[in-house]
Amino acid sequence: MPLYEETVASQWCAPGERLLVLLGPREGNIASRIGGQPRFPHPPADDVPELVPIKDDWPELSDFAVRLPDDEWVDEPSLAWFAEAPTAGHDAVVAAGYLAAGNGQVGLAITDRRVAVLFPERLLVTEQLRRKGSAPKKPGLLGRAAKAFDNWLDTTAEWRVDDAVISFWETDRVPQWDTALVGRGAPFTWLVRVRFADGSRLSARAGNHDHLAG
Repeated sequence: MPLYEETVASQWCAPGERLLVLLGPREGNIASRIGGQPRFPHPPADDVPELVPIKDDWPELSDFAVRLPDDEWVDEPSLAWFAEAPTAGHDAVVAAGYLAAGNGQVGLAITDRRVAVLFPERLLVTEQLRRKGSAPKKPGLLGRAAKAFDNWLDTTAEWRVDDAVISFWETDRVPQWDTALVGRGAPFTWLVRVRFADGSRLSARAGNHDHLAG
């Protein structure tokens, strides 16, 4: 499913901000290697807003690929993203946690000012309750209210052309990025590799609808 460049540029970017990279949602797991230790799947961040239930039917994840060197994790079909860093506090690992929390519906944007993990606002429980005019007055009621409205929650999980997006996480430490053709054998796989200033790296399988500035 595409993450629409025009929508993000007009609704999320600030005036004069230039969108350089936009990686759309990927249906697959995210794994990581932190200080040489693999994590599969990578654990989600615990401070994201409550999301509507989103079903997935991804292949079961094995630990084989995350133990391979360099970019050979691409030979594991259930993986879509991969983070590498010396410690859990590095930017790539933090971003990976928010990517994992979005259950395949997140995107990554890089501009000339910042990098961010983006999510469609429509798939937040609070936003759907607000649109229905039934937002709970107390935060503690949110979970029970969401269950009460399961019959109308929009769980199609499709990134629509008019969807507003929010940042799950962002930083002004703008990273560098490149693409590479990797894999142990044909068919090879194109990767988009994001290199953060702290030395950590976040990689994703290239998608047909990705935006990569020339």
